[in-house]
Amino acid sequence: MAPSIRALLASQTNEHSHKLLIPRAQARVRTLNARSRTSQACDGCRKRKAKCNGTKPTCSNCEGLAIECTYSEQRRSRERKELDELRCIIKGHEYMIRSIISRSLNSLPSTVAEPSVKLPSVINTIRHSISAHDAATRLVRQVPEQRPVISLENMQQAWITQLSGQAQMVERQPPYSVHAIGLWSDQVDNTTASHLFSLFFVWDNPTWRLIEPSLFLNHFHRGETGFCSSLLVHVILFYACHFSYNLAKPWDRRRETEAAKLLLTAVEKYWRRDKNKICLPTMQSSLLLGLFFCAMGRDKIGVRYIQYGALMALQLGLHTSSAETFRAHCETDAESNLRAHKITACAVYDIELISAQLSGRPSVWSDPPEIFIDEDEARDGDLNEQWTPYPFTTPLYRPYTNTSTWARRTFLIIVNDVAQLLDTFKKTLPVVLEVENNRLPHNICLHLYYYTTVVNLCGMFRAAPRTLTENGTTKSINFNPNKILEEAMESMGTLILLYRACHGWKSIPVVMMHYFLVVGLHAASRLECEKWREILVSCVAGLWHMSLVWRLCRAFLRTFELVLSSVAPALVPEEIRSILDEHHAKFWTRGELESLAANYVVHHYPKRQLEEVEVSGETSHLGTVNRLGLASMLGYYSADPDESGI
Repeated sequence: MAPSIRALLASQTNEHSHKLLIPRAQARVRTLNARSRTSQACDGCRKRKAKCNGTKPTCSNCEGLAIECTYSEQRRSRERKELDELRCIIKGHEYMIRSIISRSLNSLPSTVAEPSVKLPSVINTIRHSISAHDAATRLVRQVPEQRPVISLENMQQAWITQLSGQAQMVERQPPYSVHAIGLWSDQVDNTTASHLFSLFFVWDNPTWRLIEPSLFLNHFHRGETGFCSSLLVHVILFYACHFSYNLAKPWDRRRETEAAKLLLTAVEKYWRRDKNKICLPTMQSSLLLGLFFCAMGRDKIGVRYIQYGALMALQLGLHTSSAETFRAHCETDAESNLRAHKITACAVYDIELISAQLSGRPSVWSDPPEIFIDEDEARDGDLNEQWTPYPFTTPLYRPYTNTSTWARRTFLIIVNDVAQLLDTFKKTLPVVLEVENNRLPHNICLHLYYYTTVVNLCGMFRAAPRTLTENGTTKSINFNPNKILEEAMESMGTLILLYRACHGWKSIPVVMMHYFLVVGLHAASRLECEKWREILVSCVAGLWHMSLVWRLCRAFLRTFELVLSSVAPALVPEEIRSILDEHHAKFWTRGELESLAANYVVHHYPKRQLEEVEVSGETSHLGTVNRLGLASMLGYYSADPDESGI
């Protein structure tokens, strides 16, 4: 072999010779690698892991061992057979659909029946598309025609099949059932609208009472625009989507998200049309949108929506008794309209004032409205009222919403006159609004609102310098803001635990996120006490549940994560660590950081700041209010939100 190779190499050096390639032993390689393979081994050889020659009906191995030789069906043929069976089932279903549609078309007049309608729209679109891209394009065009599937029936089905099996614990019919949604919207049907209206009027509206349900629904069904409009209808439906959830999977909000996107598109369209129309529905829509944006972490644009609505309310004269907005539509009951006027005016002032407190902006309404509901009217309006935590049928409460409205208005006046706040309000509170007798969400929010205001006022007194006498000592006074603040925080923590025990974390009113943050930050400085650890767990769990919908809660959870980073790990409960780790790993992303533009101001009163220390020979009080804006707490500068919309 070697001489022949050298001869070949020598011949290649000769310029007159042809180029020759060194021959390869390819035939030998093929011969060495070639193996006799069997298309299918018998069951016995496969089990023994022995080489089978595949001879049928008996292979050589089984014949030598004198055992039965069997061949099972191959995997590919088995899969092919299953695929054929599925195709037969699909064809059978298609045949049934054709039969049903043909029978329904034959029962209609000939002018209505169309031969082209043979299969459901989606299947028909796919079959008549020339490519996958064409099918996707056609299906996208059909999306607006598909209405969201959010209804009470879905909750009932989930409760029956996956939870307790006790259907009587879920409502049979929504408390606010409508049948005229077609007059106002083509995005949802009457079933979905009834479900969303019920969620809104049961859970969030009683806190503010911005919309009177009876007046709104009366004009809704009659197609009138005095107390209803397409803008207001879509805003309520959009707002209520964030209270709906799957009983079996509360975290799965895909249907609600899809419905909210469709409704938000309609809200934007109607807002551009109606924003300059000075009327009650536009004013109410502006305030609801403001609450929504504030809860989603866009507090700058949210406050602008709220103040825009408050200005429109001033133009309508809602703060005076001479407003014509409710008098122009008193065809039903003049007394009910007057009471609705008083309640709505107080709600506007209430919402606008709390947004001014949180944002630091001056209030649009300089004083509480001159028209208000008195205690006797509230007592009469509360007769025969009932409240249940929809969609559940129990427990049943007497809500006393009118008395609560009267109490809130009285409280706001006292806040406007700070000197009377600390002693008067609790003494004038009716017995029916005491927490021991009334544990409804909106009543607990009322008490949380009271104590939060007390905390804020005490913070101002604590931040002020103390008055010194001539000999350098402080004056002895009975007013002790530190003690009052601690007692108010203690009461707020107890109310948080009471809310969790009574209602759990169902559809929580939006304002609760503020109370969770205020009380939770206070509890984070007192983790050596078991009660405050439990309160902190409740606040973090409540924010975690709300963060599935309201994006601002994610920033609040991030705030807790930063505050607790300086606390001894042994003091932080395991539940909190698991929630914050999950939040940090899955939700707190760079995109979340860049898109959230909240400048939410909170008050933090660490325990160590309740004492006085000596700094450079001078007495310095460390009990001042720490105003922690989320922009600085989270390590970024909050950019201006989109200025469009108003």
